[in-house]
Amino acid sequence: MSASDVEQWRDPAKTLCHCHNVSAGRVRETIADGGARSSDDVARACKAGTGCKSCLPDIETILEQERAARPGFWGRLFRFMRGSR
Repeated sequence: MSASDVEQWRDPAKTLCHCHNVSAGRVRETIADGGARSSDDVARACKAGTGCKSCLPDIETILEQERAARPGFWGRLFRFMRGSR
């Protein structure tokens, strides 16, 4: 993943899926709050990636970014035990 890929979808207002007018922020919310773990989960939740499918690589990029930013259970527990949430 290049630096431009990382920064490209940081703007939550930027339209990611043009077929269904879904923003990058909506996709991030679907992942963070809705628990989407795959592009199929994102598609079911907000329809992004179900039209022409050209945005699927970008959805995968956001999924990778969110996975990196949100550690699993043990990472959250460790941060909690250290007092930093």
